Parts: sequence; structure tokens; C-alpha cells
Amino acid sequence: MSVNEILKTIMRHACKNVCVTGGEPLLQNSVTKLIDLLKKSHYKIFVETGGSINIDMLPKAVTRIMDIKCPGSGMDKEMDWENIERLKHKDEVKFIISSKKDYEWAKRITRKYKLTDRAQILFGIAYGKMKPKTLAGWILKDNLDLRLQLQLQKHIWPDKERGV
Repeated sequence: MSVNEILKTIMRHACKNVCVTGGEPLLQNSVTKLIDLLKKSHYKIFVETGGSINIDMLPKAVTRIMDIKCPGSGMDKEMDWENIERLKHKDEVKFIISSKKDYEWAKRITRKYKLTDRAQILFGIAYGKMKPKTLAGWILKDNLDLRLQLQLQKHIWPDKERGV
């Protein structure tokens, strides 16, 4: 699908918020062209990135949602830790948690880098790995200043792996 086709598809809906995600959008050659078209069409743009690529390549108008990969993902070594210094207050940092070990690690990273002073923090659940109630309980018990996030597409369309 071309960026013009993507824009036409988006314009068929009454939304004004667009999240560019899926795989690693910063690896896509046409992502900046798509973002430019969305900006010209007055959309509020969010980009979800895995955190392994310099996020400063994105225009200032974009809200960056950066994953910090927990050890349970097996991708934690891919992180560009300098991205933490690049965060702006409107950005978000997301941890996807699959175990108590991941939770404790995410808490340590959040505190070590004072992430709540830099951006909005989200703790999400690796779908099917644990119950939302469990993570919510840990967050409440530890009185953490962050948001609990569920992968809603997994709950709404649980039988789909891609294309949502």
C-alpha cells in the first residue's frame, strides 16, 4: 500500500488521531513521507517504536511512544539507551511485561532513569502471559505513577495475528 493509499484509507474515518506502528516503523523508508502527509492533513500523530533506532529522526509534532524491551521479550539488548535523553514530556515510554521478573526490572529502569519526570509511563501486558488483574495489583501495591495498558486489539480481535 502506498502512503497516499494509506492516507485515503485513514481519511474515510472521522478520527483525527493516527498511530503509526507495527514492526518497527522507523525502518520503513516511507514513514517520514507518511508523517508529513498526516501533518499536512492536520492529524495528531503518534509513532510506536521499539527504541532501537534514534527517535530524533521524527518531527517535533509527533508523540513518540517508545518501547523499552523487558528481558522476557528477548529483545532487551537491542535498546538504544540514548533515546531516554531524547524523550520529550509529551512522549510515552512503554514496557510490555510478561512476568514478575519483567515487572521488577521495569520498575528499576523507571526509577534509575527518572522516567516519570521525562515522559508518560505505561506498563502493558504481554498478551496471554499474565492476567491484567495481576499487573494492576502490583502497580497499586507499589503505588506507581504510571498507566496500565492493555493491548485492546488482542481483546477485540483475539483470533487475528496481523492486519488489525
